[in-house]
Amino acid sequence: MFKQITNIDVLITKDEKEAKEEFQFLKKNGFNTISFPTIELSANDDFSNPVETDINFDYLVFTSVNAVKFFAASKLYKKLKDKLLNCKILAIGSKTKQICQENNFEVNLMPKSFSSDGIIDLFLTLNIQDKNILIPSSSISDNKLKDKLESLGANVEQLPIYKNTIKHYSKNEIDFIKKNKPHIFVFTSPSNLGNFIKLLQIENPKKYFADILFCVIGNKTKSSAELLEINVHICPKVFNLKSVFTEIIKKYNI
Repeated sequence: MFKQITNIDVLITKDEKEAKEEFQFLKKNGFNTISFPTIELSANDDFSNPVETDINFDYLVFTSVNAVKFFAASKLYKKLKDKLLNCKILAIGSKTKQICQENNFEVNLMPKSFSSDGIIDLFLTLNIQDKNILIPSSSISDNKLKDKLESLGANVEQLPIYKNTIKHYSKNEIDFIKKNKPHIFVFTSPSNLGNFIKLLQIENPKKYFADILFCVIGNKTKSSAELLEINVHICPKVFNLKSVFTEIIKKYNI
């Protein structure tokens, strides 16, 4: 479907510093990588609703690497530390598990599918009636997981432990992407996709992405793209960069 070309540029909405090994994997196979995250993350220690600090939590759920990092560094974690001593920790994906270990969180559970649905499937095998569950999240996370776990009888605290805002780029940086359109795009979240469209002021996403290889991580990102009538070419079952990059290499028969 996609012709062989000598200089293949891949724009990835991920900071290369956070995925050095994955970026190197793509580079070693002859691709030029452009790290272009469109999300700015910052700590959020001011919650609109106070957190109960006098209850013991049974489960601590980490749905991303950033949730681990920001929670471990938060003032709230220091307050809750004693209430988390006997809880079981769930991490979504091997990368999140690795960051948990680096921050002295011992992971007890991992879902088979690295998604909210995978977490729900795992909890369906457990009795969580009246169990206390803590979910550190971003400021723009939806309540799907929280609502489902509460429907199963759990008491759930979902905390916006970090803020998620659009990243600033200079006019020259934006113009460079406009003038040198990459051959492949890799979007790691719905927010990264939406922010990219805003930053480049793309009026017709369907047309803009029509002649490139469009790749995503996760079903949510895929659904967001399809709502914009964008044709998604790669969305691997395992939701991580290495899986996306492996599929890209296969597509070009390298």
